[in-house]
Amino acid sequence: MSDDHVKRIRSEADLRRELEDGQPVILDIFATWCGPCRAIAPKVHDLAKRHAGRVKFLKLDAGGDDEDAQELMHAVGASAFPTFVAFTKAASTRPVESIRGADAAALEALAARLARDAPPPAPKGRVVIAVPDAAQPKLTADQASKIESFRGIMACDNNTAYHFLNLHGWRVETAIDAFLTSGGDVDVPKLFGDELLPAGPT
Repeated sequence: MSDDHVKRIRSEADLRRELEDGQPVILDIFATWCGPCRAIAPKVHDLAKRHAGRVKFLKLDAGGDDEDAQELMHAVGASAFPTFVAFTKAASTRPVESIRGADAAALEALAARLARDAPPPAPKGRVVIAVPDAAQPKLTADQASKIESFRGIMACDNNTAYHFLNLHGWRVETAIDAFLTSGGDVDVPKLFGDELLPAGPT
């Protein structure tokens, strides 16, 4: 089944790239020969479509001879088909929850919970503005300015900047101000390293 809402990945490197924006991820680990995998596929498609923009759905075919796919399957602790693995932290491939088997009710509950707790969708485009749409965040002028500053410093896109700042409760603003005040004469990776960033908003 061709699916615009569920992206296929093949390796841990692919997974890390998909986690970079901080959006919650559900990884469907399946095999093409697996009957239960085929049976639950329409439900996966439905949930991915329903929660688009809040929860990212990925698929990994680990039932063949692709060593990278099998390594990722074992790395996240999966040992059966299908297994659904959830991730909630940017760039962290450590699962926060997993569902073994084609349990549609459990999968629906997991997706709903991740969608409820996910950061709001980032505004599209290079210029951050508050738009009269309830689905969009209402940013202060200062927050919009911080997004633009962070995006420029880290050479990332607007979506990544928004999710990163929102994920850390905007407290990374202090580090941004320090960078700007210094005229850029600081170690950027160290400045934005884990030791200076909280695990999440309090």
